[in-house]
Amino acid sequence: MYWIQELLPRPLSLSIYAADAEGTSFALQELSSRTRVRELQGQIAAITGIAPDCQRILVGYPPECLDLSNGDAMLGDLPIQSGDMLIVEEDQTRPHTSPSFTRHGAPGYIREPLPVLTRTVVPADNSCLFTSVYYVVEGGVLNPACAPEMRRLIARIVASDPDFYSEAILGKTNQEYCEWIKRYSY
Repeated sequence: MYWIQELLPRPLSLSIYAADAEGTSFALQELSSRTRVRELQGQIAAITGIAPDCQRILVGYPPECLDLSNGDAMLGDLPIQSGDMLIVEEDQTRPHTSPSFTRHGAPGYIREPLPVLTRTVVPADNSCLFTSVYYVVEGGVLNPACAPEMRRLIARIVASDPDFYSEAILGKTNQEYCEWIKRYSY
C-alpha cells in the first residue's frame, strides 16, 4: 500500500459568479489547494459583501452546494478544480451574526484594487508620442489623425510663453521650435 502526500500546494485559479442583479464575475487571487475555506469565504465577502456565515457556494454542473461547515478545511479537500466557476448566493435563511458587510469592502477582508496595465500599439512614426498622449487624455480613443492637432497645440502653448520656453530649454529659439514641432517629418 502506498500513501501519496501532496508536498507542495497546488495553485487554484478560481472565479466567482455573484448571483445578484448585476450577475458579475470576479477572479479570486492567491488560492491554492492548502487555502482554508474561511480564507476563501473572506475573499468572497470582500468582493460581494456577503458575510461568510450567509454564503452559499455552488460548483459544478449541475451546481452543487459546497460544505462550508468546517472553516479550517482545505480547498484541496473540496470537489473544486482550478478553473472552476463558483456560484455565490446569499442564504437568506441564515441570521447575520457578523458585522454588516458592504459590496467590495468587508471588515477584516479589505482588498486593494489591483492595478491594470494595458498595452496599446500606436503607429511607429514621428507622431507616436502625440498619438499616445491623445490616447491617454481622451480615455482610450486611438486616433492617429490627431497628431497634427496635437502638434499645433504644443506650438501654441510654447509660443504663448517664450520666457519659460526659452532657447535654453528648447535647444533652439522659441519660433524655430514652434515651426519644427508642427512638421510631420524631421
